[in-house]
This record gives sequence, structure tokens and C-alpha cells, in this order.
Amino acid sequence: MLWAAAVEVCLAAVLLYWLRSAGAARRMVFGRAGSIAVLVAGMALTAANAALHLSAAGRSETLFWFLAFPLFLVVSATVPLAAGSLFGPANAADVGAGLLLAIGTAGMFVVAWQIFG
Repeated sequence: MLWAAAVEVCLAAVLLYWLRSAGAARRMVFGRAGSIAVLVAGMALTAANAALHLSAAGRSETLFWFLAFPLFLVVSATVPLAAGSLFGPANAADVGAGLLLAIGTAGMFVVAWQIFG
């Protein structure tokens, strides 16, 4: 699960940047609290999906609705975060955060797809 590890590293780096910089998360699409909540949810759901995939519990429709589908929803919430960082940056660090968010978003999609695919 290389993608899961990449997602965790990318989202953790952005989370640390947003926690250390008071204005960075506040400039994001969902505000400080909403943006941080989306990142934390993405990290938690990615870890849960990766653990399920590694346990080889089998793929079922129930697992899709309880794990993979919420991760797809978080992916759809991180797309505006990445776009806001890439297309409306205040500084170079915001561009870096946007690139990490874009990589993390793609990785979350791959992880969720592996559960159902």
C-alpha cells in the first residue's frame, strides 16, 4: 500500500504546515477548522481502508458503503482545498501545500478504489 503511505505523508505535512502557520488554514476554502477536519478525516479513513485492504477481509458492498464511499466523499472535499492552494496562493508554501494535497487526493482515490475494485 504505497499509495496509503504517500497519502499519510502528504496530508501530515500539509496538516503540520497549517497548524504552524496561523493564516495558512484560514485562507483555505473551508476555513481553518473545516480544512483541518477534512485532512484529519482523510488521514483516518485512508488508514482504515489500508488496514482493511491488508487484512484481506474480502471485498463486499457493505465495506464499500462504510469505508470506501466515505473516503470518496473526503476526496471530493480535498479537491477544492488543493485547487485553492494551487490557484490562489499567498506564498510559495501554499503552492507546495497544494501540490501535496493534489498528490494526497490522487492517493486517497487509489486507496478507496482498491477496496472496491
